[in-house]
Amino acid sequence: SESCAWIERALNDTRKSVPSIRHTHAVILFNANINKEDTHYNKEKLEEAISVIKDCYKYDKRKLYHAKTFADFSIKYYQKYPNNNAVEYLKEARKWTNEEEKSSPWSRDLRYWQRKINRFCADIGI
Repeated sequence: SESCAWIERALNDTRKSVPSIRHTHAVILFNANINKEDTHYNKEKLEEAISVIKDCYKYDKRKLYHAKTFADFSIKYYQKYPNNNAVEYLKEARKWTNEEEKSSPWSRDLRYWQRKINRFCADIGI
């Protein structure tokens, strides 16, 4: 809860304009809610975190950083909520990791996430 308070303060101080702070906030928000009871509120918070990462990927130069986080979030979200939104997140994560691999073939971490998301998608038939 203390980390949430600090990151909220940083978000407000920067008027939510710094992608790295927004990314960190999304990670904290997602991790704080993924293992909580299945409620509408918690699901909304997970989707909010995913939306922030999508915005970061769209507008920030550090796409590799956001693509890896999005792949992780997509798998965990699907495991909790195997619905149409989750399938779309997985497809988008697969697309992003494949695109980023072309521009960052040196990233072992990205290759890990690329293999993981591709295997996960194949296992569930998408």
